Amino acid sequence: MDFILEQQAQADVRQAKADERQAQADERQAQAEARQAKAEARSERDNAHLRRLARMGAAMLRKQDERIAATETLTAQLAAGQEELRASLKAFLDSMNKGTNGHN
Repeated sequence: MDFILEQQAQADVRQAKADERQAQADERQAQAEARQAKAEARSERDNAHLRRLARMGAAMLRKQDERIAATETLTAQLAAGQEELRASLKAFLDSMNKGTNGHN
């Protein structure tokens, strides 16, 4: 009978140690899950910031495209005006060289 009691006591000790190891493993698991949750929250914040930056960048590109288009329009208008001025000036100079008063 003592043998059985001794075996039961040893089994109880082994079970207590196993329970302690399991409790420690459960604690480590809980800590790992907490770290994972923090990492996921940080990742979500970072992703939100990246999405915001992407939207801002796209808006900046649209504005830049609008500025380029406006500049191209103004450049074309200036070129046309310069061409008109050149033609007008040439006509004026040509008329000055003809001498319209009958004297050459």
